[in-house]
Amino acid sequence: MIEERIQSTILEFSFLSEVERYDAFLRLYHSQEGADRRILAAMLSGRDALVPLIILQYLEDLPEKRAMEGILHLIERGNEVVSRAAMGAYKRSHYPGKPRLLKRLVLSRSDRACRFAVRTLSRAGFMEILPLIIRELPERTGQVQSEMIEGLRFLPDRRAAAALTPLADAKEETVRYLAVEVLSQLQGRVGSLPASFFLKLTHDPSERIRRAALEALHSYPTRKVAELILAQAMDPEEPEESRDRAVRALAGFPSRRWVKPLCALAAASDSPSMRLAVEVALRGYPPEELRAGLLPMLSDPELGPRHQAAVFLAELCGKDPAVRERLLAEWRGADERGAVELVEVLRALGGPEAAAELRAAVKRSRLVAFTAAGALARMRGHGELLLEIVSDDKVSPTVRQAVLSHWAKRGPDEALQGRLTPLLLGSLTSAVINIRYLALQILAWFPLAGKLDALLSVLASEADVEVVATVSKQILHGLGRDPIPLALALTTHPERAGLMGHAVRLLTAQSWDPVLAPVLLDLLREPPLSLLDSRPETYLSVCAHLYSHGAVTLQGIWEGLADDGQRALFLRLLTSFMFDTHRRFPPLPLEFLALRAGAGDPQLRGLWHAMLATDGRVESVSALAAALAREKDPEVGTRGAALMRRFLTKASA
Repeated sequence: MIEERIQSTILEFSFLSEVERYDAFLRLYHSQEGADRRILAAMLSGRDALVPLIILQYLEDLPEKRAMEGILHLIERGNEVVSRAAMGAYKRSHYPGKPRLLKRLVLSRSDRACRFAVRTLSRAGFMEILPLIIRELPERTGQVQSEMIEGLRFLPDRRAAAALTPLADAKEETVRYLAVEVLSQLQGRVGSLPASFFLKLTHDPSERIRRAALEALHSYPTRKVAELILAQAMDPEEPEESRDRAVRALAGFPSRRWVKPLCALAAASDSPSMRLAVEVALRGYPPEELRAGLLPMLSDPELGPRHQAAVFLAELCGKDPAVRERLLAEWRGADERGAVELVEVLRALGGPEAAAELRAAVKRSRLVAFTAAGALARMRGHGELLLEIVSDDKVSPTVRQAVLSHWAKRGPDEALQGRLTPLLLGSLTSAVINIRYLALQILAWFPLAGKLDALLSVLASEADVEVVATVSKQILHGLGRDPIPLALALTTHPERAGLMGHAVRLLTAQSWDPVLAPVLLDLLREPPLSLLDSRPETYLSVCAHLYSHGAVTLQGIWEGLADDGQRALFLRLLTSFMFDTHRRFPPLPLEFLALRAGAGDPQLRGLWHAMLATDGRVESVSALAAALAREKDPEVGTRGAALMRRFLTKASA
């Protein structure tokens, strides 16, 4: 009888509505009758995966022990689909005691359930499973064993290290490697194994096991271990990451014995990360050990190690008076090639003595002077010396470029700007294009007021396209939304006639403050510029640009024009601006234009019709149709009708 009830309940359950299914589940779940419990258990264990998947959705919302036991039952006994769905339900459940219930699955014979329990609880740092993993580890194989070994990585305890030690001698290379790698990480946290254990593993046939053993030896401060780590760092066949870690590990072995090989490694390596790792390691050494290891290297016959030793001495022991004097003596006695190598040493050494030596080196050979000027520019607090260099007429252009290049990137000190401005403005006319370009880049750090006239002079005479573009960007950036300084500068500039092309390009390059736009037009229209009379196309191009940005009204522009010829030119320019799809124009004042342009001569009316067709708004096209209906000139009407047909054809396409 009970079996029939179970089968009928399972069969009906899938066909119930969502509300009816949930109600049936709650009735079975909360029932105290044994038959109802058997039915619910049978539904969870049924062959049809649909019913357990439906019930899982209900169980994960119940933060109760019994619901969690049902989820764990499906993790262990369900098929692959149901089991993985139950794992997700476990993670989403809010039952606070679920880790202790999951713990029993560590002993499960289901590989999938066991691996899930070990992986979930070990990564959560649940130490209660440690005895269970230690008990099961020798008996498990394959993926379950690997999961347990990996889980011990997250459970730092001496017992974990003791359980993994026998696996370091396993026959399978994969098991040995995983055990040694986990032991290597545990060693840094619990430190339960002697160095001899990992020293023995450095002779393992597997390369990755040897590497993992060496990683573990980084935490053993003994001379023999240090020699192995140094050999790993010096081995070019090792991966760069392993070599970097080995070098950094040598910081734990502060001895002059390792200073020379580390310095030689930094000198021979092309990798910035390797040189940085050596520097980090040496910074952990006592100063006396560094001096004892680096000073003898200043007599090394090879240039690379000798130079690297000098750099490390300057950076790490530069405050020692004896070291400073020795390095300065090396500089003073060096030939041209040695001086080039020692320039960086003086920069790292710092101080007024080193700065004075670099300033004097500017008068030496071209290569020494160039490198010395660049090194002095990178030293802080020596702006006065740099100003002396760029002011010296006897200094070569390459030396001046080295200083200017630094200022172009970092900007000069504010205290120097007042004295530096005349020099930079004078450099704008230098015969060397690099000097001109660098001077422009430095002037970008200065306010526009003191350099605008000089920049306009550059525009009037400069032929290099890149220099012209740089000047234009600098002027526009300095102006912001105020074009008045540019207009005033044009009124007094002696070369304003040759600047008008650049001026209109600048004035139409960006939007301006609408409050200042009428003032700008007055300055351009009135003497001494008088652009409307002398260059009407230039003036009207600025007007069209201002109108496109809404800075002025078309009515205001129209009333300022003296005759129909100027108005026709304005309409022609405005129509050409409208062809630019990147520009956005405000709505045209149609009634005003109908009274003014519509009542003008045939040429003006034809231009008005073309502008309406180009504008393309519904209101403009309607105004065009009305204007054509009133048009009496056959030629103007024919051209207007052609414009209308072209617009309609384009719109329908």
